[in-house]
Amino acid sequence: MTATRLGLPIILALTAAGLIAAAVWLWSPARSAPSDQTATDQLALKRVMLSTGGVAYFEFEARVDTDAVFSLPVRMDQADDVLKSVVVFDTLGQAGTIQLPSRAPLSDIFRGLPFGPDALQSSAALLEALRGAEIEVSGPASATGRVVAIDEETAQGPDDLAITRHRVSVMTAEGMRQFVLEDAVTIKFRDPLLQAQIDSALKSLAEHREGQSRTLTIRNVGNKSRIVTVGFVASAPLWKASYRLTTAPDNAKAWLQGWAVLENVSGVDWDNVELTVVTGNPVTFRQALYQTYYVDRPEVPVEVLGRILPRADEGAISAEEKPRRAAKALAPRAVPAPPPPPPAPMMAAESEAFAGGSAADQPSFDQLTAGGAVSQTKEAATQVRFTLPGKVTVRNGQSLSVAIINAQVGAETISLFQPPTHPRHPLATVRLVNDTGASLPPGVVTLYERDKAGLASFVGDARLSTLPKGESRLLSFSLDQKIIVDAERKFEQTVSKVSLANGVLKASAVDVEETAYTLKSGDVRGSACGRDHPRSSRCRR
Repeated sequence: MTATRLGLPIILALTAAGLIAAAVWLWSPARSAPSDQTATDQLALKRVMLSTGGVAYFEFEARVDTDAVFSLPVRMDQADDVLKSVVVFDTLGQAGTIQLPSRAPLSDIFRGLPFGPDALQSSAALLEALRGAEIEVSGPASATGRVVAIDEETAQGPDDLAITRHRVSVMTAEGMRQFVLEDAVTIKFRDPLLQAQIDSALKSLAEHREGQSRTLTIRNVGNKSRIVTVGFVASAPLWKASYRLTTAPDNAKAWLQGWAVLENVSGVDWDNVELTVVTGNPVTFRQALYQTYYVDRPEVPVEVLGRILPRADEGAISAEEKPRRAAKALAPRAVPAPPPPPPAPMMAAESEAFAGGSAADQPSFDQLTAGGAVSQTKEAATQVRFTLPGKVTVRNGQSLSVAIINAQVGAETISLFQPPTHPRHPLATVRLVNDTGASLPPGVVTLYERDKAGLASFVGDARLSTLPKGESRLLSFSLDQKIIVDAERKFEQTVSKVSLANGVLKASAVDVEETAYTLKSGDVRGSACGRDHPRSSRCRR
């Protein structure tokens, strides 16, 4: 049985203190201008506006007197929305800069470091990646020198348990020394630059931890007392509308209550905020602004001059030597050596490159400049806002139901006959008139009926579509079995006109379809009746 002894005995110099110092350096505004003030704690959530478009507007405020630095926690899944929509309102100052830690891949962050992300998996992996680095070790075996090797070995532990240990070899001024990594108390890297790189890598790992939020840093410039407002739009759960309609015995008026059902999953508590719900269908986009992108560029071959090979001088034959050479040519001789081989294909390619190459191999100007920007236009729809009176507190992870409408409206109870719904009985229906002065968003309506004694009873549910102000809708909430409907249909076709011209006979006919409805009601009170009568497919305007 083999076990691995866990633990990281390496105490990286400035690892804890360095990260704290880096955080202070990042958020403290006093490092460059002593007159700046830290306004992080003053930035408070003041307004929340929830939209039926699936987004929410969050607005923060802070009172400042001079230059200030604000910080806001931002969830990773909201970073794109924040970068797209964050806005700073300051009438007496200037919105300086807005910073957010980069989301570049770890491979890009470690590109300039002498080790990769895997080196931070364990202390042994880090020392293995930094062979040759100078370290200072304290513990049972103290040494100062450069790391030479890290060897894994198995030792006998308690209860005959095999323990994996790492023996580190260090080249010191006195010679080679060894120590067991798991027994060391501290290991310090003596190179300040290397130590700073390790601290930076650890911080990058912390910032890239899955599910962790980022901190948005906003720098504001000004020298007067003022209120700075910071707002942004982010994805949020859809708020829902539901209604309660209570009819009166006189069947003339009804009381309508509208409720907004919402949730707070923003990650922060809403303490004493101004809450507004908005109905409408705004145009909303998502764009991966927090993602790192690189532009692909065409690759152009490097111009390489072709090599030249001058022909070797083999000498010339003078006029006096020509007769003697001709006589020797008649004598037997050995087979001459073959001619030198032609230039290698590389030489030909290089010569062609020197000449510019073939036209087919060269990228054209149109290929190098292909592509263009595409513009998009967004248009917001009409919205209706419901701002709640007073302040509202909603804890993170809690839902809230709050009344947004409480008004008397016009209502009339009728019977509505819909054969596709039921062939014999009509539906008990309320004709609702929107007298609230504002358009109503769609939602479910729960209907109650109050008797003359003031007692309420549940009568049914109905669906309400979007209801503009001043218009009316029919809300069917129950089947009225006290009324029976009989329908009798008659169809008659009459030829009204006949003409003959050029061998073509044209005939015009008139179709008459009549439907007679007979209603039988067991309710002595009586009520108005209506019928959804579809237009015949044969009818023409």
